[in-house]
Amino acid sequence: AMRTCVSSGGRQLHLRQIATMAATMAAAASGTRFVTYNVRRFVDSNKSSTVQGIADALLKLSPDVVALQEVDINSSPGCLDALVEELGPTFNYAFFGHVAGRYGNALISKYPIVRSRGTHLRGGTELSFPVGMK
Repeated sequence: AMRTCVSSGGRQLHLRQIATMAATMAAAASGTRFVTYNVRRFVDSNKSSTVQGIADALLKLSPDVVALQEVDINSSPGCLDALVEELGPTFNYAFFGHVAGRYGNALISKYPIVRSRGTHLRGGTELSFPVGMK
């Protein structure tokens, strides 16, 4: 799996989302299914893992490309690997951690992710954590 950290002035932007938006009209004609999902750190209110439930929900939707928000690889290590494994062997992912490289967005695709590049955008909100805080 390919992992890339993207910093964009506190806002998350990854080029795959832009490419996804640009390809939406062509995708509709080809039957490609795009899904977006806020995973809320892959934990529920009891701090239990939601990876399996999210995988089950996504499998019912038969997505080709999934954009995930609020991915926290610090509090849920291995969450993306586990999710991709549940979705099937053709799926792979790219992670874009815009907060300390550990929290951000991810793109899961059954199509190969051949390249990923981060672009810093001016503006947005910068987050700073005091020493000792995560």
